[in-house]
Amino acid sequence: MKGAARDHEAKRTAMRRLARYTYNGVTLPLRGWAKRLGVAESVLEARLIGGWSVEKTLATPIAPWERPRETEAKYRPPRTSYILEGDGRFMTVKEWAAELGCANHIIYYCIRYNRPFKCRDGRSIAFTRHQAFEHDGVALRASEWAERLGITREEFLRRISDGLGEADVFRENDET
Repeated sequence: MKGAARDHEAKRTAMRRLARYTYNGVTLPLRGWAKRLGVAESVLEARLIGGWSVEKTLATPIAPWERPRETEAKYRPPRTSYILEGDGRFMTVKEWAAELGCANHIIYYCIRYNRPFKCRDGRSIAFTRHQAFEHDGVALRASEWAERLGITREEFLRRISDGLGEADVFRENDET
């Protein structure tokens, strides 16, 4: 009987979510009311399951603990990825996989287990990981960004570690 009861409750939940509720001349599904009131759909659903009328459910103010958390705009460091060095060249995993004619996960395997990639022509390529920083769709190593911005590598890394915003990290050297 447990399975049947669970199926019945799932159907009731689906019907509640699909149903349209009218309040003050406006008819919306539960998800629409949740968005309009700025509350999780589950809060309204719990009120209805608890026996509240539609009017009481939608008219009762949202308690502070029922509101979605407000997140502050936090500092996000520049997005980092890895550039692989192999045979004296620098490329992303995707670029290496395309060049070597293999799947990305093969390259990731070689990196993770520190194994060289065995090419069909008999040579093997050992990869070295270098951290890359992405900005405006361009991924470069710290030294390359520093050179492009006209600053030292240490200055570039200091800007990142100081938690400066992306605009400040990637601004060109002011001392020209």
